[in-house]
Amino acid sequence: MRLARILLTTALLLFAPATAALEPTEVPPSEPSASTGDAGIGAPVRRPRDPFLPPAPAGKTDPFAGEATAGTPAPNPWTGPRNVVWANALGAGYGNYAIEYQRAIHPRLALVVSPSVRTLSREIIPGRDLTITGLNLQAGVALYVPWQAPRGLNLSLTGGFVRLEGKDQISKTDTTWSVKATIGYRHVFPFGLTLEVNLGYFHMPETELGPLSRETFAVVNGGPVAELGLGWAF
Repeated sequence: MRLARILLTTALLLFAPATAALEPTEVPPSEPSASTGDAGIGAPVRRPRDPFLPPAPAGKTDPFAGEATAGTPAPNPWTGPRNVVWANALGAGYGNYAIEYQRAIHPRLALVVSPSVRTLSREIIPGRDLTITGLNLQAGVALYVPWQAPRGLNLSLTGGFVRLEGKDQISKTDTTWSVKATIGYRHVFPFGLTLEVNLGYFHMPETELGPLSRETFAVVNGGPVAELGLGWAF
């Protein structure tokens, strides 16, 4: 009987630790679990730094912070219209009909195309008029400083060809070259209307047309330029 009691006590002592190991162990939510290594609601677990990551910039914890916007181009500061078409309202009273088109290709530079027609008629001999007609086509550039094209102060330089015709009792024609340089100022209103004033010089080699009759001939050359431009920007 005594031997049976000793064997039973020994069996109970050996069986108790085994059953205790099979029972689930509860971990408080505020403490990290030792089996998984994950952090709970309490203090975060400090993980070792990845040796392959680049060093973080000064004042930043993320070494890649700012890289998403580093390659984004800055907004274009050049705003407003790129094209202007205008006519010389001042020259129409003197028989000089001129229009001009400008295309801005840079905040400081614009391409220029300018066709014009000029007619001059005078009574040299009583009852008979001498008429001179010039067809002019020029192209060039306009430089804008300090404002952005196509508005503000600008310097324009164009060159091209002129076809001249003199007519009295007979007609004579000739073709020559021309250069025009002007300095002016253009104001562009918010709704697109433009107003400008240009002063400069139109150079053309002295060209003689004649004889147009027994009594007449014509000599044509360049001279000063004054323009009052009305147009539209778009």
